[in-house]
Amino acid sequence: MVGRSQSGPPAIGMAKPQSGPATTLTVQTQKQIATNSMPPGVRELVSGCVYLFHEPPIDQQIEVEIIFLHGLQLGEYKDAYWKTWRSRDGSTCWPTTWLSSKFPNARILSLSYDSSARKTAKTGNLDPTALGENLMNNLVSPQVRVGQKGCPIVFVCHSLGGLIVKEIVVGAANSANKDLQNLVKNIKAFFFYATPHQGSRLVEFGMMTKHLHVGLSDSVEYLQVLDKKRTRMDAKFHEQANKFNNEWKFYVVAETKETKVASFKGMMIVEEASACHVFTNCILHQGADHITVCKPDSTNDQGYQFLITCISEVINKYKLRLALEKK
Repeated sequence: MVGRSQSGPPAIGMAKPQSGPATTLTVQTQKQIATNSMPPGVRELVSGCVYLFHEPPIDQQIEVEIIFLHGLQLGEYKDAYWKTWRSRDGSTCWPTTWLSSKFPNARILSLSYDSSARKTAKTGNLDPTALGENLMNNLVSPQVRVGQKGCPIVFVCHSLGGLIVKEIVVGAANSANKDLQNLVKNIKAFFFYATPHQGSRLVEFGMMTKHLHVGLSDSVEYLQVLDKKRTRMDAKFHEQANKFNNEWKFYVVAETKETKVASFKGMMIVEEASACHVFTNCILHQGADHITVCKPDSTNDQGYQFLITCISEVINKYKLRLALEKK
């Protein structure tokens, strides 16, 4: 099936988006955005690492666990776990408002990690494998326990976050820990916003940090097209993807516009060939640059509706399985 997005090249194998009403912001949410503070209702589960965006009432069954991972940051990274997921106009953190309203029985979390492009005394000192291992262990920690409830898991990742989640999966799959095995077993979908699976020109953006007289973090080096560490990790991830070939689904949103940062010359940060994972089931070409590709302008946004389609399909399959098990 070949469709054409409203802006950009054709979208191959694209599931039909669902339409929905736009969401009106509450006064509380508008004030939160104005003060640039953490969205209301967000709870820190693991200090500086795991944040709970939404969970259903205790008497309701969790239908899906949705895990968000942000990408590389040229500046401060500690607020990226929610600022990455703001709407195009910056008025709301859409997973905490739009998505939680659409899927009230979803458990929605966001991960924070040192994704700084700059290597200083306090940032950029862990390589992606170490970052993935730390996040992996925190996901199954007693206060988080992702993957232990039997419901499906959907990872939603922007840019570098998609590579880090593959590090998480590879580490968990090769562990004898039962909780980590449950985590891998319950994964059903990966939703990648402009993840550079085959490397990226983000490395050139990272070169901007040289003007600040600091070095480049290992995460920037990891993004090079021929980086050996990333290539080895990808091969291991492919082994796992082959094992779960009938259960894992891969959705990709690719950028179609050049990205400009400060006085840096505009460029395509992640080309389509790199954004398309080898196992990609559905791809949408979004009329956005690398930064705004995960920032919908409303609940009717094509990229947002593509995510709704992904999550809805995962939940429907889970409900069908539960129904068959009761017979």
